[in-house]
Amino acid sequence: MLFDFKKIIYFGVLLGLLAISFLSSINPKVKNVIPEPVDISLVSIAIAITELETDENGYSGYRHVLESLQEQEGFKEYAKSHKKNIPYDIDFKKGVLAAKTIDANYKYYLDREDLGIVDYYKLSFLLFGYDTDSFIYLYYLLLFISLALFIARFFNNFEKLNLLAIFMISHWVIISVLPDMGKELMTVYNRRSLPILSMIPTIYIVISIFENKRLNTFGLAMLITQIAILMFIYHSRSSVSYQLLFIYSSFFLFCLFSIKKKFYYYLIKKSALISIVLISLSILGLKGYMYSAKDPQYSNYTSGHLFWHAAYIGLSAHPESLNKYGIYQDDSSSVNFVSSKTKKIYGTEDWESIGGHTLYEDILKKEYLSILINDPNYFLKNYIIKPYIFLKTFFASLYWSNSNIISITSILCSFAGGFFVYRSSLIALTKISLVLIGAFIFSMLPSLFVSTAVPVYILDPSVLFLTLIYWFLSLIIGFTIYTINIIYKKNIRV
Repeated sequence: MLFDFKKIIYFGVLLGLLAISFLSSINPKVKNVIPEPVDISLVSIAIAITELETDENGYSGYRHVLESLQEQEGFKEYAKSHKKNIPYDIDFKKGVLAAKTIDANYKYYLDREDLGIVDYYKLSFLLFGYDTDSFIYLYYLLLFISLALFIARFFNNFEKLNLLAIFMISHWVIISVLPDMGKELMTVYNRRSLPILSMIPTIYIVISIFENKRLNTFGLAMLITQIAILMFIYHSRSSVSYQLLFIYSSFFLFCLFSIKKKFYYYLIKKSALISIVLISLSILGLKGYMYSAKDPQYSNYTSGHLFWHAAYIGLSAHPESLNKYGIYQDDSSSVNFVSSKTKKIYGTEDWESIGGHTLYEDILKKEYLSILINDPNYFLKNYIIKPYIFLKTFFASLYWSNSNIISITSILCSFAGGFFVYRSSLIALTKISLVLIGAFIFSMLPSLFVSTAVPVYILDPSVLFLTLIYWFLSLIIGFTIYTINIIYKKNIRV
């Protein structure tokens, strides 16, 4: 009876945390807002509307649909303020009307961005209508499905349920401060928040890899659904690739530790091999789909993000970066460098007319490798100090210095977690701790590559780092309760 009561409490806590996270996300302060980068967001939305309301496909949109959004007062005020303000109340239905009533003319494309964000917007509109709230609803629908599958899979395991509850505490704390984190992070449906949705599926898959259970039909269906959510988010935001790397690394470690157990036989019985095969097939299928689905015009564009642009800016962590190489933490740093380089070589700063982004990336690549080869001490120090910079940035930002971090809700949930796991085995708790630590380490990779000095760039690791803090707090509480219980029983016997 006590066992069932504990479950009821856990489910109530999880639903409560999900509810208050949702309420934080529909903050009136960010009602109907389009976060930065506004131009890219509107292009993606306009493409989504075009494809839903016309026969157009291939991730291409009609110019007049985009213009119907840009001609609205909210965007005009944004443009007049030189992007100091943020557009509110953009009526997407005007884009729908434009798509239906105006003949197709000039087409446009989403240059150097993850094309999957268009599919996120399309799915939001299909399920919940043409409104910015639809983006919020889809976010929480995917989060709810992941939570439900996790609970169903580990229904009788309080260690894993506690991990889920702890994660949701961290999720609420982080989500609640997004409106105050700047124009790029101010909404839950900003592009940098989407990887949060893949964290539960990733942890689910990694835990399943190390589980000793054979997958039944229901278990396989749940695994496939979690993988589908993970791949959808990866499709929408390619920075999620670090989570795929975490999963493959976990599988490698599992195989390494299973050598003495005739792991080839052992592996077939488990979800490990099935997980990796399904993920691998999903990646191949997604790549094949994108290759065939993209408009042929994308052959003249580079889809996805600029690699060497980010790598070059990532060299700005060194304290001497500005004085020594003129590198600083801003996109203009790489643009200015390439402009000066093309002026020196070709006599003009207009690198776009000479070689476009191909030339741009090539120049930055050569400079990055040059610093690596000629100044390895600078290069190594630049990356070695980034974990320290992360800690400094995290504790100085609203991620940590907000009222919810030590609220009654968070403290009570951590205490409840400690109370419910105090009888858990040390081995079980250690395994979960290692999975959580691994997830955090891999989440740091994109930030270490680019920058850990800007709160915008450390959203993913901040969620998992805060989860680690609450997790170990609950373990400390659990150990304390366990110790008190042992002492109490000894006194009773005496």
